[in-house]
Amino acid sequence: MPTTRVAVVTGASSGIGRATAAVLAGNGFRVIGTSRNPDTIPETDRLPGIDYRPLDLTDHDSLEQFVSTLDTVDVLVNNAGESQAGPLADLPGDAVARLFQLNVLGPIALTRALLPGMRQRGTGRVVMVGSMLASFPLPYRSSYVATKAALRGFATAARFEESPYGIWLTTVEPGQVDSGLRERRTKYLADGSPHTTEFQRFMTELDRKQAAGITPDRVARSRRGNGFEDFLAALTAAWTPDPVRYDGRFYRFAASEISPKPVRPGGPPVLLGAVPGLAVPAQRAGRLGFGFNPGIYEWAGFESQLAAYLEAVPQGVRPGPVVVRVNGTVTAEPLGSDRLPLVGDLAQVREDLARVASLGVDEVFWDLVQGGVPHAEHLGVLDRIVQLKD
Repeated sequence: MPTTRVAVVTGASSGIGRATAAVLAGNGFRVIGTSRNPDTIPETDRLPGIDYRPLDLTDHDSLEQFVSTLDTVDVLVNNAGESQAGPLADLPGDAVARLFQLNVLGPIALTRALLPGMRQRGTGRVVMVGSMLASFPLPYRSSYVATKAALRGFATAARFEESPYGIWLTTVEPGQVDSGLRERRTKYLADGSPHTTEFQRFMTELDRKQAAGITPDRVARSRRGNGFEDFLAALTAAWTPDPVRYDGRFYRFAASEISPKPVRPGGPPVLLGAVPGLAVPAQRAGRLGFGFNPGIYEWAGFESQLAAYLEAVPQGVRPGPVVVRVNGTVTAEPLGSDRLPLVGDLAQVREDLARVASLGVDEVFWDLVQGGVPHAEHLGVLDRIVQLKD
């Protein structure tokens, strides 16, 4: 019976995959890293102690051959993928099909192949490296957005199926990481496309912002202080000895600066969400949970925006528990109701808001917990994130 835990990281030759492989190896794992052609990885880019093996997720035979070389696998990190951009009308069907094979069907096939062994041992961790675009879609990224949303959907549903057997599936959705993926992004734009000017402007801004993003190596090395530890905490939670059962979703991306504005002059009242500058029409805000995007808020800003929302939208609110930090302790407090979703009593919401404010709240963790009422394990991971942030 092997005593060293084994992790498989796909796409381990660069970017987030390479940094993840390094972190796992540093935590005592025997790491099997995949690449389409490991022989082409420069010697200077190879990590010591990583067992590099070939795997092409678009090739069924390659996947079967890779799986046949595996014995016990404790952790699977589905990181390999491709980025794609272009107006929907200009995307070739075969290119979209290939993207789904690489970003979705390949990782799912690999996961399915490893689940029986994990189930037999009564333990296993599967991490899907997604994208914040699955929750905040941007124009000209429809095919990529769809693959990441599909990956999250598979993982979220399968977690309910496999958790009774000790297998936990986690999805992490990073934002601006300069992983090098932008340099390999495939772009499609038909001659004479009416989207040409806007698409070119969009891609220029997107590339500029991603080039300024944090590097995967810095994410892997950092322990505190750079604001991106929440992503790393969610990722590493999957392979810690006592992992937190949580679908980590954390967002860092100024989407509105490069996407068309959703509100026109003279339109309905708007609120600013967790993404800086992202306008949300107030008439839609009730469906989005008070109009706030998932994120970590300072209490003062959260309270003032919520108060403004209650004045702008007197009907159709979606109350529920709000997770806050008070004097270093993470707890859940009701706002109008202790369940989600319900049509709320505004008077009760205002009363609860005043009560929560009186507690001396430091921060609000908004909509970082899927499935309604936060449980102890959800509060636990947020508490760990707080410790990393501090």
